[in-house]
Amino acid sequence: MSSIGLSVCDNALENLQIIRPINPKLAVFGFGLVHGLGLSTKLQDLPLSRDGLIVNMLVFDIGVELGQIAALTISFGGLAWLRQRFDFTLIATNANVLLFAAGSALFAMQSVGYFTT
Repeated sequence: MSSIGLSVCDNALENLQIIRPINPKLAVFGFGLVHGLGLSTKLQDLPLSRDGLIVNMLVFDIGVELGQIAALTISFGGLAWLRQRFDFTLIATNANVLLFAAGSALFAMQSVGYFTT
């Protein structure tokens, strides 16, 4: 089943202060593990040649990490700008409600797929 969707819902609920956050180090480890395992199952679906498999996997991982750094850099700049707006609280609340809805939808879609395949 999709723990990824549930982890997205958990983060949205923490941001909305509906639930208390768990230990941040434990959360980062657990969610990172779940998301990494989810990504690895998608990687297994790709038609990778056995020749140079380790190099291909390392290059794929480096690409993922560079993509995350780029996304975080852009997000940080956008959030810094948003925090200066007078309506930041409203925007943040709406964004987290949408984040929760997206996590719920992901969990539902993958759960249905889990039980029907």
